[in-house]
Amino acid sequence: MTKPPKLSIALLSCNRAHYAKVALEALLNQSWGDFELLFMDNHSADETTDLILSYKDPRLIYVRQPPGRNPSENEAAAIWMSRGQYILITHDDDVSSPFLVERYMQFLQCHPDALVVSSNVSLIDEVGVLLQPKLYDIREDLVFEKGDYIYAFFEEKLWLPTPTLMYSREHYMKVRYNNPRSKNESYYPSHDILAMIMLNAHGRIALLADPLLSYRQHAMQESRNVDQSAPLYQMIHDLSELQNDYPQLSHCAPLIEGARARFQAQHVLFNTQLTFTGATKSSELAAIRTRWKEAVPHAARCCDMVLPFDILMYELGMGGAIDCDSLKRYEREKIPNSVTSLAYRKWAQMLQQGRNLFASMKGCRIAVFGSMMNAYLLVADAYQCGVEVICCLDSSPARIGKSVFGVEVYPHSELENIGRDVDAVVISSEREHDDAPIKIIRSWLRKNEKVRIFSWRELVSVHFGAESYV
Repeated sequence: MTKPPKLSIALLSCNRAHYAKVALEALLNQSWGDFELLFMDNHSADETTDLILSYKDPRLIYVRQPPGRNPSENEAAAIWMSRGQYILITHDDDVSSPFLVERYMQFLQCHPDALVVSSNVSLIDEVGVLLQPKLYDIREDLVFEKGDYIYAFFEEKLWLPTPTLMYSREHYMKVRYNNPRSKNESYYPSHDILAMIMLNAHGRIALLADPLLSYRQHAMQESRNVDQSAPLYQMIHDLSELQNDYPQLSHCAPLIEGARARFQAQHVLFNTQLTFTGATKSSELAAIRTRWKEAVPHAARCCDMVLPFDILMYELGMGGAIDCDSLKRYEREKIPNSVTSLAYRKWAQMLQQGRNLFASMKGCRIAVFGSMMNAYLLVADAYQCGVEVICCLDSSPARIGKSVFGVEVYPHSELENIGRDVDAVVISSEREHDDAPIKIIRSWLRKNEKVRIFSWRELVSVHFGAESYV
C-alpha cells in the first residue's frame, strides 16, 4: 500500500456537473499537489459520472453513493474513506484559489497544533460574477486560542466558511461522532458551527485573512432549501447538553442562554407565521422573554448576541430586559465593538427612549431585502410608523411563499415588478458589508435609479447625526 498522503480533499457533489467541473479542476490545479481527492457523488442523475470518469489524474478517486443518502451521510463516508492526517471538505459549487492548499500547509508549518484552518472567501453569483471581494474585512490571520471561538461566533457573527474548512481528521472524527447529533443526522446547516466550537474546546483554530475560495450564492444551495431556524436552535440545544462533558464551556453559559432566547424566538416566528398583532399576544414569545430575563444577569457577557430578541420585545410592546446602563457599559469596556453590534445597541437605546427606526419615513413604501430575524424587527418598526412594507425578498425556496408578520416573502425577481412602487429597499442582513446584496438588488431594479438602497444600520445612523436617506 502506498504511503498515505498528508491531506485528503473531499469534494461533495450532487446533480451539479456544470459547477462540479470548475470546482474539480480548481482542486486538481493546486500549486501544492500532494493529496488524494475523493469526489463524493451523492447519486447524481445528470452527466456527473461521465464527467469525472473522463479525468485520468491518479489522485482522483470517484465514489458514487447509493440512492437515499443525505448530504451529511455523503460527508461521513468521505471522512471514513479518507487517509490523510488532514481532511478538507469542500463543495461542488464553490471555486478554490490555486494557492488554497499551499497557504494552508504553510500556515500549519508555523502552527502545527492548529486543529482547523479556514479562510476568508469572495462571493460570486450563480454564473461566477464577483459580488464581493471579501466576506470579512480583516487584514491579518485570526488564530482563536482554546475556547475563544464561541465568543467570536456569538458576539461578532464570525462564521468560518464551511467549504474552506480543513480539519485534523483525528480530532474531527472525535467531535463529529461524539455529539448529540451523531453520524446519521439529516442535512444540518449549523453542524459546522457546533463542530468549530467543540474543536476549539480542544485547541486552536484559524481563519486566514486572504479570500482563498469563491463562495457561490445561488437558490439551489442546500442551506437555502431547508428551514434556517430549527438547526440554529438545535445547535444551541446540543451545545447546552455538551456543557456537562466540556467544563471549559461552563463560563460561556450566559452566552449560550442568550443565544437560546434569540434562536428559539426566531424558530417560533418562522414556524407560526404570526401577524404583528398576533405576535404581541404570543405566550411563546413571552415565555422565552421570562426565561431569558430570569436566567441571565444584566452584567453577563451575552448582551450583543441576544439584542435582536430584546429589540423584538420592545417592538412588540413587551419591553426588553437589557437596560440602557448595561448597553453603555459594553461600549465603555470595548466588548466587541463591531459595526453591527454598535448598531444594535443604538437601536435598543432608541426604543428605550420611545423612538422608532422608521420615524422619519412615514408614508413611504419599502421592500425589505431578507426574511430572517432582522426582517421581523424592521417590519414591526415600520408597522408602527405608518411605513408600508410591500414585501420581503429572499432567494431561499424554503422562505419564499411564507410571510413576515403578514408581509409576503417573494423571490428577488419580484423587484422587477415592484421597482416602480417602492421608495426604498432596506437590507436586513447582519453582515457588515452590503456590496453583494446591493449588486443583486440593482441587477433586478435595472435602470430604476430612483429607488434608494440602504441597510438597517444606516437607518440607525440617521438618528445619530448622519444624513437622511429619504
